[in-house]
Amino acid sequence: MDRTTAAMPVLHPGARAHIVAPASAPREAERYTAGVQALQREWVLAEAYAPTPPYGYLSMPDAERVAQLQRALTAPDVEAVLCARGGYGTMRLLSRLDWDAIARATPRWIIGYSDITALQWACWTHLRWPSLSGPVVTEWAQLPAAMRAEVFRATDPAPYTPAWHSHPPPTPWTTGTARGPLLGGTLSVLTRLLGTPHMPDLTGAILLLEDVQEPPYAIDRMLMHLELAGVLDDLAGVLLGQFSVPDDVRQPTLSMDTVLRDYFADRPYPVLAEVPYGHLMPRCIWPMGMPVHLDTSPPAAPVVCYPDDW
Repeated sequence: MDRTTAAMPVLHPGARAHIVAPASAPREAERYTAGVQALQREWVLAEAYAPTPPYGYLSMPDAERVAQLQRALTAPDVEAVLCARGGYGTMRLLSRLDWDAIARATPRWIIGYSDITALQWACWTHLRWPSLSGPVVTEWAQLPAAMRAEVFRATDPAPYTPAWHSHPPPTPWTTGTARGPLLGGTLSVLTRLLGTPHMPDLTGAILLLEDVQEPPYAIDRMLMHLELAGVLDDLAGVLLGQFSVPDDVRQPTLSMDTVLRDYFADRPYPVLAEVPYGHLMPRCIWPMGMPVHLDTSPPAAPVVCYPDDW
C-alpha cells in the first residue's frame, strides 16, 4: 500500500470550516441548531448547511448535495468539512464529484462517521487525504470538553494516543505489534464500496470496524463478504469497536461476540477488541489514513498514531 498522505493542516480553535449534509437531514432541528451554535464558539464557519424540508431520507436531492459538497471540498481557505449527520446518501454522490478539481484544492479534514465513511474512504483513495472519524454537528453541543479538544489534538502530527474516555481498556484477542495506515468506519458502509473505484487497497492497513443496530447474522454476512474478497487476509491489524444489536433479534442466533471471534480470534496479526469507538458517546477520535503503531501486548495494548519514527 502507498503510505503517502497529503500534507494536512493542523486544526486549532478559529479554524475555517464548511458544514455539509451529504446524507440524511438532522432528525431534530433543535439539536442541529445547538450544534452549530456550539461550533461557532470554536470555529469560523465559512458556509453552513441550512436545513430545508428533507427529500425523503436524504437531506436534499443529489444535485444540491453534490453542489454543496463540491464547494466545501474546493473552496479556498477551508481547513475542515464538518457533516450535519450521517444516515444514508453519501455514496450516491461519489461518482458525481469532480475529483480532478478537488485534487487541485488544498487538503482539508473530513470530520464525521457512520455514512460519512463512504466520503472519507473515497477521499483517501482518490486524494490520499486523511480524515477524522469524529462527531457530527448534531452531537457537538453535547460533547464533553475533552472530546472537543481531542478533535483538534488528533490533527497535530505529534505522536497521538486516542483517549479512552473512562472506558475499560480494550481486550487483545491476538498479541503482537503492527504498523500501517489506519482505515475504517462503519462496516455496513465500507462493504458497499467493494468492487467500486472508491474502495482503497487495504493491504498492510490497520482496519477499524464498528456498526450499529445490526443483528449478528448481518454482521456475519458482511464479514464473510470481506473474507471472500480476500480483504481480511492482507491486513496488518484490526481494531474492533462497538457493535450494537437490535432488541428484536431473530432467534435462534449466534452472539455478536461469537461472530466476531469466528473471523478475528485466530488471525496472525494483532487484533484489539472492545475499543471505545462506534455510534455511542463518549468515543475515541480516530485519524483515518494516518500511520498507526498498534501494540496488543499486555498489559497496556496502546494504539499510537503517527509515531515519530514512521
